[in-house]
Amino acid sequence: MIDLDIDIVNRLLGSDFAYYTILSKLAPPHIKSVLTAMRDYGIHFIITPQNKIEITLELDALEVMDTGFVAVISDDTSFSLGPNHFDHEMLKGLVEKSSHAAIISTDASADIYDMLSSIAGTRQTGTLIVETMPEHEMQWADRIRSLSPYMPLFISTLHPKRMAKYVWPDMRDDASVARKHS
Repeated sequence: MIDLDIDIVNRLLGSDFAYYTILSKLAPPHIKSVLTAMRDYGIHFIITPQNKIEITLELDALEVMDTGFVAVISDDTSFSLGPNHFDHEMLKGLVEKSSHAAIISTDASADIYDMLSSIAGTRQTGTLIVETMPEHEMQWADRIRSLSPYMPLFISTLHPKRMAKYVWPDMRDDASVARKHS
């Protein structure tokens, strides 16, 4: 057994590397890729939890960020409230600063977190993940589409037919429009 002194690890590998490596061992699988991107690319991880205390993100902080970020809106605790119970200006700021978004109303998908963490890190841009319940996924999709109509949006849902229109909002059943995308 090797007994590592955390001070020696910090001096040899750097405190950020040691911190994120240790933390990733404790994190749930879907969060590990975010922690890895934080360590490897220097991105930020923003969590907006659902609770009774009004939490507002300083949008000025996003302005000065010179690295990417993964922002998680956590609307999936024991119940879901939907986008109307989160600060509109904060949501608007996060969507405007993000290049890609995801809505997850199923169990957490490590693949989506991995993809959005990679995009945030390699492109040094913002990405947004909304964790919600099925009853509010359409409201979240409507809100994101109203703020950014053509942002790439990934959706993990139990209702793929109902949510398909949000993935490619300009596609219709008519063949001329469908040809445009092929």
